Order: sequence, then structure tokens, then C-alpha cells
Amino acid sequence: MGIFCIIEANSFNEDRTDVIIYVSCGILIISATVINYIFYIKRNLKDLNPDIREKIKKNNIKIGEIIEFIFFIIFALTPIWRIPVFIELFEDKRRLIIEIIKAFTLSIASIILLFSLNPININEKIDKLKNRICKKTNEK
Repeated sequence: MGIFCIIEANSFNEDRTDVIIYVSCGILIISATVINYIFYIKRNLKDLNPDIREKIKKNNIKIGEIIEFIFFIIFALTPIWRIPVFIELFEDKRRLIIEIIKAFTLSIASIILLFSLNPININEKIDKLKNRICKKTNEK
């Protein structure tokens, strides 16, 4: 906004007071922004309580793991979303096979990464689910 005021001052060639007002306003806005940014950095560089820092770090890691899990699931479902492309390429068998191989390779790679990186402890949750299913089948 400050830069816009300074550029706009250039269009007022006849009236000197408008130029001074717009340039002064632009400099004031830019200065206020820089000063606000400096104080923002100082506020964030304070040494917080280690417990608060750990809580914030765990929260950020949890959010990152959820986003990672969502992306891996999206990539694992790639063959389903590629069905319209497969239908378009149905006449060209060679390209169709190449596209199918690409889609399933991406899907398999995302599943492997999902289990090896283990976001949100997915392996433990799958083991618990398997144990529940095994107990239900054994009870019957």
C-alpha cells in the first residue's frame, strides 16, 4: 500500500501538495510496516517456557503427520482417479499400459512410504484392528 501511494504520487504533476501528501503517506505506511515486523520478530524470539515449546513442537509434528497421511492416501488412490484417462487411451494399448503401470507404481510407492514413515502411528492402529478382527472371528 505504501509503494502504491508513492507510485500514485507520480501521477499528480500539477499539484505539489498532493505529491507531498501521497509520498509522506507512502513512507509512513512502509515505516510502520517495517517497525511492526521488527517488533513481531522480537516477540517471537523470546525464550518461551520449555514445556510450552515442547507442546507447540508436538502440535506442529502432529499436524505435519496428518497432512502427510492425507497425501499418501491421495496418491494411493491414484488408479481410481486415473480411470477417465484410461478410458481415453483405450484405443492406444501401448500408452494405456504405460499409464496403468505409472498409476499403480505411484500407488504402491505411496503405500510403502505410508507404512515405512508411519505417520500418526498407522502401524499400531492397523495391528489393533487386526487383533480385534481375529478375536471376533475366533469367538464365533
